[in-house]
Amino acid sequence: MLLVTCPLFDRAMRLGQLGEAFAEQAKINGLVFEIKSAANYLGFNTNSRIRYPMGDIVVRVWTHNIWKALERREWEYNCLSFVASKVNKGDVILDIGAFYGQYSILFSKLVGDIGVVYAFEPSPRTLAILRNNTGQNGLDNITTIGLCLSNIVGSMTLRTFGHSSDRNTIIKESIDLPFKEITVSATTVDDFCKENSVQPNGIKVDVEGAEGLVIEGAENVLRKCSPWVLLEFHGMLMSEEARENNWRKISETAKKIILLGGGRGEECRVGEEIGSPPSMDFLRNRLHLFIQY
Repeated sequence: MLLVTCPLFDRAMRLGQLGEAFAEQAKINGLVFEIKSAANYLGFNTNSRIRYPMGDIVVRVWTHNIWKALERREWEYNCLSFVASKVNKGDVILDIGAFYGQYSILFSKLVGDIGVVYAFEPSPRTLAILRNNTGQNGLDNITTIGLCLSNIVGSMTLRTFGHSSDRNTIIKESIDLPFKEITVSATTVDDFCKENSVQPNGIKVDVEGAEGLVIEGAENVLRKCSPWVLLEFHGMLMSEEARENNWRKISETAKKIILLGGGRGEECRVGEEIGSPPSMDFLRNRLHLFIQY
C-alpha cells in the first residue's frame, strides 16, 4: 500500500485535535474564558475575573487556565490555604519564582497596606504578565523584580521550555524537552535582603529544580530571621546525586518540615511532619513543603 504524506491533511488533523481540546476545556472553564485563553495564546491580551477559594479575594488577571484551576481548588489548594493561615498583616514576604502571581496576589491581600511582597521572576515574558496581573489590580505593596535567585551574584543561563514556553529553570538536567536559553541577572536572598534592609517573615520558592541553590544563598537570612518557607521540591527533575544534595541543603538547618502535597506510599502523609531522612524513592516526587527555619 502506498502511503502519501500530505501537509494539508496533517494540518487539518492537528486543527481537529486542537478543536477537540478547546471544546473539552470550554466545558470545564466556560466558553468565554476559553476564547480569551485561546486569544492570549495567539498573542492578544485578555483578562478575566477570578475568585480565590479562600477569603473574599476577587481579582482580574491575564487569562490562563491555571487561574480557573486555582478557583476550583484544583491547583495547590492545600498549599494556598495552609500558608494563608501563617501570613499576618504587615509581614514581609519573598515570592521566588512568582510566575503569574498566584501566590504574590494572595500574599498582597493578606499582608495589607503595611506589608510588602517582593515577587521575583527572571523570565521577561512571564514578568510582563506578572506585572499586568499586579498592576491592573492596584497592588502597590507588590514589588516585581526581574532577577534570578540562586547561590551567586552575577548572571545565570535561564532555560525556557514547556507549553507556551512558560516554564523556566537554571538547571539544565531538569529538561527533557526542547528549550531556549537566555542570560539573566542573578543574586542571592542574602545579598538582596542586605542591600535593601529586608527582613522576611516568609519565603515562597518554586524554581524548577534549583531550590537547593536558593536555600544555599539564603543562609544568613534563614539564621537571623527564622522565616517560614513554602517550597516546591522538584525531585523528579533531578539526578539521584542532585536530589540528595538538594535535600541536604534544604533540611540541614530546618526545625520542622511538613508535607503539604505530593509524595507516594505510606512514608509520610499530607499534613504530617517529615521526621527521619526520607528515602530517595520518596524524594523522586514533586513535593510541596512547609518549612520552619
